[in-house]
Amino acid sequence: MSEFFERVVYAMLEAEADLDPMSARTVLIAALKAMREPTESMLDAGEVAFSVPDAIGAGDAWQAMIDQAIKEG
Repeated sequence: MSEFFERVVYAMLEAEADLDPMSARTVLIAALKAMREPTESMLDAGEVAFSVPDAIGAGDAWQAMIDQAIKEG
């Protein structure tokens, strides 16, 4: 399991104690497939992150896009 998968699966297991690791992995894959296409507001947030002076780049854009999705949730 990749570091990313491991991190997210453990977060899911902490949030929902009834999940087993394989079920959490299955749900994670489904969630990643659903997140693959960003919304317009996520794209906007990513563009803003890229335009900020001293921005690191893709990492900042990724975090801004996910933060935006969480805000809309």
